[in-house]
Amino acid sequence: MDPHDVHASDADLSDADLSDVEAWLRAARAELPALSVGPWFAQSVRVRARRRRARVRAAGSVAAVVTAVVVLLVSVGLLGGGVGTNGIAPASTVAPGAPGAHHSYGGITVTWLPEGTKHLSDKAGSDVMRSSEGGVLGYFAYLAGRDTQGLYASTFGPSDGGDASELKVGVNWYPGSISVAGLQAALHGATPTPTTVGGEPAVRLSTELPANISGGGETHLGALFWSVGDGGPLLVVSVRDVAPLDWAEIKRVAEGVQLGREPNTVDPRTVDQVKAAFNTVYLARNPPLSDEAWGAAVQDPAEILPVRGRVAQRYPGLVATISIAFGSMTQDSPTTVSVSFTLTFTDKALPATTSDGKYSLGTTGTAVLVDGHWLVSRDTYCSKVDMLPMSDLKCP
Repeated sequence: MDPHDVHASDADLSDADLSDVEAWLRAARAELPALSVGPWFAQSVRVRARRRRARVRAAGSVAAVVTAVVVLLVSVGLLGGGVGTNGIAPASTVAPGAPGAHHSYGGITVTWLPEGTKHLSDKAGSDVMRSSEGGVLGYFAYLAGRDTQGLYASTFGPSDGGDASELKVGVNWYPGSISVAGLQAALHGATPTPTTVGGEPAVRLSTELPANISGGGETHLGALFWSVGDGGPLLVVSVRDVAPLDWAEIKRVAEGVQLGREPNTVDPRTVDQVKAAFNTVYLARNPPLSDEAWGAAVQDPAEILPVRGRVAQRYPGLVATISIAFGSMTQDSPTTVSVSFTLTFTDKALPATTSDGKYSLGTTGTAVLVDGHWLVSRDTYCSKVDMLPMSDLKCP
């Protein structure tokens, strides 16, 4: 079995999972590229002090990758003093926004950015995770679901081309089991503070990179995660700045994000039909479906039905307990749809991969349109069976 094909289940994060996440984040921190601070540092601080005295804030550039949650990132420099961990400064302290701040990408629109900000870049999918601008908070995006298909990020920075700060706004259309509450529990080392964005539950996270890590002065990192609806997209605004973070500005950026629909989405009717086929093939039933009913949902059933029978004999627990959770879907052609999904089951013949004793497999597959009906492709079913440690279960 390919280890890269396995990820966390859609079950809630357990204490063991959270410990693993914390250890992973601590290890990842050491691998981050140094955030160099050059001659701009002192100048930036002096300029910001003058602006604060004049009560006019301008934005620098902000660097940090999101998420999972949703994750569309927007880099922007945020100026002004920080606030306590128990609350967000009133919005009345926020300066006017940048002219023409509207920017749309990945199905969301950013409608407000601090003055003095310009758009730098857009990224999608796995490119978001490889973002060279990403700092420590970039790893938080990875917690917003292992499925990067629905991950979008935009980066903004200061209009003068400086790099003292950066802000990103991101969305993950398929966060899976990751939630605001889960992030708050998992990332308790990042001083999580519960809050709201547009009436939706949110969590604010912050930390600092000391001078010996950043390569210059202390660098402030922050992220504001929120979800839209129950099980809906997860959004984030993440920030890097050499000055203390202005949470009033960060929240105003978040409040101005408008959610549309994920790009390249599959027609809702097709989604329902594809899910129905995969549920028929992979969802446990009691009693099990007849060969006729099961075979009507899979390509080339005459060849595959004997394999189904052998799997049931060797792994009765799998057949009796298997469940499926869906991630993203992409229409590759008029007759094919790519599907991201997770299979979870319990069978004493297979070792558990989750803390609650279940076996979980995160993978992808394809639905094919045959005679007007969406079916689980032969290759999809056979490739999953091939992962079982029994050579005689392979498809012909």
